[in-house]
Amino acid sequence: DSIDTEADYANNNLIYTASKNNKPVIYLKNANSTTQISPGVNNTTGRISVDGSKILYLHGTRGSSELIYYDLRSGKFQKIDSGKIQAASFAPDNKTVAYNKNRQIIIYNLDNNRQVTLANLRFKEILDLRWSK
Repeated sequence: DSIDTEADYANNNLIYTASKNNKPVIYLKNANSTTQISPGVNNTTGRISVDGSKILYLHGTRGSSELIYYDLRSGKFQKIDSGKIQAASFAPDNKTVAYNKNRQIIIYNLDNNRQVTLANLRFKEILDLRWSK
């Protein structure tokens, strides 16, 4: 397996995408083990929260993706949104997510599932999105 996208690191956890049977899969690596996080294939752009307890990744193909949230402590997955999503990132508070969809930035709160769209942004394309840590 090889690392196919930029890795993300927090709290002694490394998250990365690697090829498994020629399909991208999300892995979590720490001092003790390497674990496949994403069920199935076609998963990319893994991000880990600052405290290392939560993971975001994209699942999908050909321009349409689902933004998936995975809580490492509970083991539960949650689909946040779907569509033309290209990147996502956790805020330093570990409960707010920013992602770009259809050339708009969306801020999503994991505690109450509310979202705000930042309107009237002028850009052609955003390929990556990160909060300052």
